[in-house]
Amino acid sequence: IDIAVVPRGIMSGNPGYAAAPKRQRRRRPRDAEDGSAFPRVVTSRPRGADQVREVAVVPAEAMDIDAGTSANAPTGGVDGSYLSDTRFDQCAVSPLSLQGIKDAGYERLTRVQEATLPVILQGKDVLAKAKTGTGKTVAFLLPAVELLSTLPRSTSINLLVMLPTRELAYQVAVEARKLLKYHSSLGVQVVIGGTKLSQEQRSMRSTPCQILVATPGRLIDHLQNTPGFSARIKGVKVLVLDEADRLLDMGFRRDIEKIIAFIPKERQTLLFSATVPAEVREVSHLAMQKDYKFINTVQEGDEETHAQV
Repeated sequence: IDIAVVPRGIMSGNPGYAAAPKRQRRRRPRDAEDGSAFPRVVTSRPRGADQVREVAVVPAEAMDIDAGTSANAPTGGVDGSYLSDTRFDQCAVSPLSLQGIKDAGYERLTRVQEATLPVILQGKDVLAKAKTGTGKTVAFLLPAVELLSTLPRSTSINLLVMLPTRELAYQVAVEARKLLKYHSSLGVQVVIGGTKLSQEQRSMRSTPCQILVATPGRLIDHLQNTPGFSARIKGVKVLVLDEADRLLDMGFRRDIEKIIAFIPKERQTLLFSATVPAEVREVSHLAMQKDYKFINTVQEGDEETHAQV
């Protein structure tokens, strides 16, 4: 359906929050120092391996939400053609988040944000087909921050964002810090390959964060080698797989499955991907609840990626 029929009350009322071109498949690249093998984990979750073989469990035709087109002036660093007419101050988000959004220069939602925010704010699992550069980062960060801001203060990791490259990790962390500007009790950290594991360990000990942005290989390194990390990650309330198609193209599927099996089953899961091939669908069935929503914001004929995150 067109996003114009998404009930506006969801945006203004109580939220009730209770790719790059295909590349040749290869073995998972080491994005961190080599470590001992991660212990084998077999998941017994009801949404586990059996459902991976039943890709038709969630028929896409029955749940597609197609975002309409809009041509507006640029704002907030996003191409104006991706903007909607909905303003952030019309959404049911906290004053602290709104102030951070205002300071970041964001006024209107992009079409991706307008299509996904109402569903995510309801606490639903979402698979969103969305191009890079259309505001998808704020689309998954903002509702997660809203949830985290209601939780008791702790040193647990409550939001875990996994993505394929260091560059994307840094970009997501920058956006997160904008939204957290007035949420003094929340913090964000990045763990990625190509940096010293010991340095990340010291940082996490000295300033424990609630939001962790990570590449899968380095995340497993911390599960293996960082004391107390496995206990902290048991606090995950929201899991995000950003650029899911690229994660799988780069050979991270086994790592992702291990991490999914390790974190709590009771959580919200969000997958954002420029394309949705069969492998992305399979992972979505493994990671998400059966009633997850598929939201398509890519118009036919559009390029798969864009200039900005």
